[in-house]
Amino acid sequence: MGCCGKIAKGAAGVTKAVTHIDRPVANVIEARRMLCRVCEHAVPCPAVPARKCFCDRCDCILRAKTAVASEACPAGKWAAHQHPPPVTTDSVMSVTTALEGNPAP
Repeated sequence: MGCCGKIAKGAAGVTKAVTHIDRPVANVIEARRMLCRVCEHAVPCPAVPARKCFCDRCDCILRAKTAVASEACPAGKWAAHQHPPPVTTDSVMSVTTALEGNPAP
């Protein structure tokens, strides 16, 4: 991916993280951040060297990348998190039909 592509992807990821669009559950975020804190690719923050802020594999901001469900670690340490499918009229109807055919005791 070229420089402009990386910038565009990074901007989209930061926007998703800040606006909480495509956000995984809190325990997924914390698990990802724990893995990043000890990763050999994590780069310290300039202002707080004890804290890890960036990834040298994808040049991302770790706090933003770990807070977006559809993102994955470029080193393969954590995968994209899949949200459950949205509830639709069709899915409700199929459950209702199944229940009507198999009433509970």
